Amino acid sequence: MVVSLGSNLFSLSTARQLNRSSDQLGRVFERLSSGQRFNRPSDDAASLAISSQLTNRSGILGQASLNVGNATSALSIADGALSQIGTLLSRLAELSGQAANGSLSSTQRGSLNQEFFALDKEIRRITSGTEFNGIELLRGQRSSNGIDAIASDVTATIGDVSADGRYVIFSTSATSGQVIYDSDTGNTTSLSSLTGLSGNATSASFTNDGKVYFTQNDGLASSSNVFSYDISSATTTQITDFTSSSNDVTVISKVSADGSALLLRTNADLAVGDANDTTVSNDASGNSIIVLDLQTGQVRSVAEDAAVGSTLQLNISADGNQIAFLSNQISGFSSTTNRAVYTADSSGSELSFNRVSTTDVNRQLRGVTNDGAAIYYESSTTSIFEADTSGVRTLVDDVTLSNNGFGVNVLGDAITFVSQSDVAGENPDGFYQIFQLDRISGEVRQLTDFTTDMDFDMGGYFSADGTTAYLVSELVPLGSREIQRLDITQDDQTFQFSLGAGDEGVINLEIGELLGELGNLGSLTITSQEAAQNALEKVNEMIDALSAYQGEIGAGLSRLESAGRLLSVQETEIEAANSRIRDIDVAEETASLVTLQIRTEVASSLLAQANQQPEIALQLLQNVSSSS
Repeated sequence: MVVSLGSNLFSLSTARQLNRSSDQLGRVFERLSSGQRFNRPSDDAASLAISSQLTNRSGILGQASLNVGNATSALSIADGALSQIGTLLSRLAELSGQAANGSLSSTQRGSLNQEFFALDKEIRRITSGTEFNGIELLRGQRSSNGIDAIASDVTATIGDVSADGRYVIFSTSATSGQVIYDSDTGNTTSLSSLTGLSGNATSASFTNDGKVYFTQNDGLASSSNVFSYDISSATTTQITDFTSSSNDVTVISKVSADGSALLLRTNADLAVGDANDTTVSNDASGNSIIVLDLQTGQVRSVAEDAAVGSTLQLNISADGNQIAFLSNQISGFSSTTNRAVYTADSSGSELSFNRVSTTDVNRQLRGVTNDGAAIYYESSTTSIFEADTSGVRTLVDDVTLSNNGFGVNVLGDAITFVSQSDVAGENPDGFYQIFQLDRISGEVRQLTDFTTDMDFDMGGYFSADGTTAYLVSELVPLGSREIQRLDITQDDQTFQFSLGAGDEGVINLEIGELLGELGNLGSLTITSQEAAQNALEKVNEMIDALSAYQGEIGAGLSRLESAGRLLSVQETEIEAANSRIRDIDVAEETASLVTLQIRTEVASSLLAQANQQPEIALQLLQNVSSSS
């Protein structure tokens, strides 16, 4: 063994081995404390890359499992709402069936109709209020349906729209009076041709079950009478038989939605109890407003010799018990420059008028509710109001409507209108859009999403069920008007549930536009036997539609349940695979720990001995020095 002072090679070699053992021992401690085979890329770069991918995938699957839970909760809420709505619809069907019984009186049907009306409110409340995390589950997206042009003429005007939107009455210079247009077939039927008379048909009005009442002037008899036409059976019936030897007997008619009553403005001299076929002559003292009970064929209510002045936009409630109109002069009231709004209870024999508008401005009257509130628009205040004997209330404020550009369903609970205003806060560009107000909740919805100016400034009419719009557009380049039909039924709402990475991890579920579907209840009434039969048919259709919606949601819940089970299996197996790559073998690491601890102790002891070698050399030098 060489003893030297220059280099302690034994110490350096031992120290190197000690450092190596200490480093390996530290790695073992690190692996044991973390539980992982590698804690840095240098430990095992390939395994670390694979493990990172598995960890990421496991995280995605974990979140997907949470998404499944949230989606299941959302659909379960929707399913619960549908179950409750189904119970209410069943009760509506019972009420309709009961009201359709011919043994009930009008008063008894009126009581049933009150419950029908209340349940309709509750259904719409549930439908509009069913949400999850602020997402409305049972209402659709804005309509993406196109526009169909049905007539083009400079004099094109609209008379009325059927409750379901299938039929519209309009006139042009090319038509002989007013015609019925069937949007399903595209065919038109001239009202004047139905009676065999030579005069033109005017003042047409639909009932909920598809009958149309209209006035026709007979040039030979110099009088006007009211006729009805049943579209389904193609039969025409004459309702009144007014005659005059010299002057026309002016008749303007409006029928109640349930088909129970006909509102007339006429100068025929009729009294309560007169039959609809009573032969009368004109009364020069002034016009009368009359309500004809269509079930008995007799005059039910009358305001005889009422000085009604220029009376326009006559309206009668769905149940026939309330009327509203515009006039600039009514006996007993001061005259107005513009037409004021008047209402009256028409259920009794005496029509007692109430002036419910408070200012002398131009108005558009569109309806009267079963509880006697007139719905109208004032252009000077840009507001839609309702008014009755208790006062005037604002329904929509700061809205500029086109000419005649709003409609009211037969119960007055849904008000649809066309405007350029940013009513719902979603029309900043000022394009013409169609909006709908729920009179009960006060909520305004934007139904269309036009991105160009459709020029609907000539106004339009809307079906009572809120599904269809017939608008008159001024075609400036052509110098003409065009009547256009719009299907404003809202599109189904699509829900995308993310259950993994990429497109393959998405479940799409479409839920029908239930709010619009059930909102059609607002266009129904059961105050007459015919109306109740129609309501029963419509409610049964809604029950079928609800069953389809429940089927969609049930199928979605089944898919989510299956997806949840699969995600659970995938997450478990990926975790197992990652564990096999990343987790340490404790037994192996413990054995390594013992080995490295022994090697470290041995190296430490040897290093101590190796460090004694320079002392041996120093002792030899000291011995040489002492011997000298």
